[in-house]
Amino acid sequence: MMMRSLTFKLTVGFCFVSLVGVVIVAILASRITQNEVNSLLNRHEQESIARELGDIYEEEGSWDNVNIQIADTYSPRHFVIVDRENFIILPGLGLPRGQRVPPNEAEDRITIRANGERVGYLVSFQPGQPGKRTPPPSNNDDILSSINRNIIYGALAALVISSAVGVFGARQITKPILELTTASQNIASGDLSQEVAVRSRDEIGQLASSFNKMSADLVKSQKQRQQMTADIAHDLRTPLSLILGHAEAIEDGVLPATPETLHIIHDEAKRLNGLIEDLRTLTLADTGQLTLDKRKVKPVDMMNRAGYAHKPLAREKNIEININVTDGLPEIEVDPRRIGQVLDNLVSNAIQYTPPDENIWLEVKSHQEGLYFSVKDSGPGIPESDLAHIFDRFYRADKSRNRDEGGSGLGLAIARSLIMRHNGRIWAESQVGIGTNFQFILPVVA
Repeated sequence: MMMRSLTFKLTVGFCFVSLVGVVIVAILASRITQNEVNSLLNRHEQESIARELGDIYEEEGSWDNVNIQIADTYSPRHFVIVDRENFIILPGLGLPRGQRVPPNEAEDRITIRANGERVGYLVSFQPGQPGKRTPPPSNNDDILSSINRNIIYGALAALVISSAVGVFGARQITKPILELTTASQNIASGDLSQEVAVRSRDEIGQLASSFNKMSADLVKSQKQRQQMTADIAHDLRTPLSLILGHAEAIEDGVLPATPETLHIIHDEAKRLNGLIEDLRTLTLADTGQLTLDKRKVKPVDMMNRAGYAHKPLAREKNIEININVTDGLPEIEVDPRRIGQVLDNLVSNAIQYTPPDENIWLEVKSHQEGLYFSVKDSGPGIPESDLAHIFDRFYRADKSRNRDEGGSGLGLAIARSLIMRHNGRIWAESQVGIGTNFQFILPVVA
């Protein structure tokens, strides 16, 4: 199990990368150091040989006997001696005496001086092969071994430090992931109120923030679902209670089976059927399964139908419905029955909340996003605290209103879902004591 954990895998990965990096750096450092040390020691040794040869030249006065004096000292010989004219006077490296070494081939030469004058050069590069150094003396091995040991110790120390950093980094990465895993398991077990710490602004921090938002949305959705279930039960129970009560009363002979009694049962049955139909419509719209019968229609026709259909109800309250439609508006491709349902809901709400002897304004005009529809009333208005929730299911801004009055409380939620299904948007603006303006925009399809 341990070997399958992300922490173990990241730690192994960090250590492997560190090991490879340290080994490569150690090898390169060893080779570069070896070359530099060899070059430095060879140079130092050659300068020492050049001084010794200069002293021998001073004693002998020429190069004639130099070869004999140093034959045992420098053997095998990894250099040649040339005079001032670049002719070899002391052979070596397989080059014979008397051969001339061109200056451009003798790239590494050390001047030999005797009595303050230049008498020759010590050449340690092979003619014709610039850059190829002669084999290093054996006394360099101890120094190189010491340097290589120090490089190995440094590499091991670097590996230990990088491994510790790798373990720390792996834990820093996996700790929030483990927290997210635990919180996810708690949510799966039914505890939706989970929140993890956001420790950074990187991808893991964004993931933690998204998780916290998701958890908060789940809690909110659960509360809304519980509230909606209670509201549905309440709205279903009221008409059912009336229907059952009247039916039992008729059956027991308490109430006569008169048209008035049967009319009450029929009205409550219609109300119950309307609530069920609203719930069905809202569910289909939210899940994207609501079938739309789209066709091209004139916006003026839809607005006129909505206005004229509700004028009889408006006259009962002495309310005037004013319709204002801009000329030359393009046709829109919508489901006229569903958009008509939206307009009917908005207009009926406006009539319900508008006081007698007031006005309602219906308007359609062009907008940069499409066509703009407006239903404005002269009612009491909606407080700002309620305005953001009026499209929620079963939400009522007027808490004093009995749920038995009016509709199901789903009209605005259905309106929002239907407008969204048409790729539009709907909102409301309101001022307390002045009125409310419900507005939606539908795109124009070319």
